[in-house]
Amino acid sequence: METIEKEDSFDIFICILGMMCKLDIAFSKYDMKCEESGQFSEGKDIFGSSTACVGFVVASAEYILGKISVERSIEKISEKRNNYKKQMDLFLNELEENKKERPDYLSLDILNSKCAGLPKNRIGDEMRILFKDAFMSILKYEDIDEISHNRPVPPVTIADLNNAIRFDDRSYLNEEIKEMFFALDLIESYGSGIRRAKKAMEDNRSPKLIFTPDNETDDYTMVTAFINEEYAKIYAEEKGNTIKRTNFSVATVT
Repeated sequence: METIEKEDSFDIFICILGMMCKLDIAFSKYDMKCEESGQFSEGKDIFGSSTACVGFVVASAEYILGKISVERSIEKISEKRNNYKKQMDLFLNELEENKKERPDYLSLDILNSKCAGLPKNRIGDEMRILFKDAFMSILKYEDIDEISHNRPVPPVTIADLNNAIRFDDRSYLNEEIKEMFFALDLIESYGSGIRRAKKAMEDNRSPKLIFTPDNETDDYTMVTAFINEEYAKIYAEEKGNTIKRTNFSVATVT
């Protein structure tokens, strides 16, 4: 409330509400019924939820004005407000471009599934947090394609994770956070985690780590650490089981 009383804050609030109206109209154009049962069956249902409205307003205000403990200058607020408009226009354009070719672009089935998995005893608070985090993810990147970027940050690739042990040319989404973690001694050195993990597996005489997927389309990164066969045999003998070798890992069969 203190922020709202400040000069120019009311104009920012009106800007946020106006942007939410534009976004609501854009969402409403996605009228294909969601197959997954839940609260959100069409795009228009998103802002029909007060939790989504609150989440959007809080994320927008936090992006422009900063968190409660942050004191931004008028110049910084103006800069963030301009960036906010650019980011939202970019997202609105993305929604418009995908409306015909990808009618399921909003992925309401995933949203319904996420909401269904939230704690029931505080569902309202949890949904507000979910929507706030989702909208903040849209706002904090300059490139809309970076949203839900679940693969290595370029120029590092999945093949590099499998074949290399050093990543000196890697990029970072947030240089400030990287430097902060290093200064707090929460990371030992840049890009050393995978190298040390591979060395530990080698010292343990375990099979090599395997990073997947082996294509450029699937939007995830997964690493499989296989069990040491010698240890698996000892463990199986202690448990009175027998060993069965599969193509992917070592499994015990009772």
